[in-house]
Amino acid sequence: MGTKKKILIIDDEKDLTFLVDHIINSTGLYDVVIANDGHDGQQKVVEEKPDMVFLDYIMPEVRGDEVLKFIRSKKELKDVKVVIMSGLGGAVYFDDEQEQRTVRETDLDSETKNIIGEASSVAFPQELMEKYNVAGVLPKPFSREELLDIIERVFAQG
Repeated sequence: MGTKKKILIIDDEKDLTFLVDHIINSTGLYDVVIANDGHDGQQKVVEEKPDMVFLDYIMPEVRGDEVLKFIRSKKELKDVKVVIMSGLGGAVYFDDEQEQRTVRETDLDSETKNIIGEASSVAFPQELMEKYNVAGVLPKPFSREELLDIIERVFAQG
């Protein structure tokens, strides 16, 4: 059997990274690396060259969009699959024709919709997702099954 695929989790919520690490490791299929802020994430993505990155958008100092732009600026990281983890919006992934597919929609209350608008992930603008080749979005909170499903779907894209 070949080398396990490597997944980097970049999120400032340590409880969440611990949980995601535990869920992914419980499968025995992947190696997991954790970064608890954007600076550390940028360093670890270069050092570790993961196959997939779960990237939080809202982080202090270095936001997820800055980390994503950093990843895409590196030629040696062009094939890294990036999945945005966001507390707002719907769970969306892109198939190999880059057509958007909805996995699950998150219900937002009317006050939140007024603040962020109706788009599926205003917290992470659609144009950035397309421009920087985001493989998917996983809304927080999510279940074990949703996490493992998006990993499988994104890796199945090739």
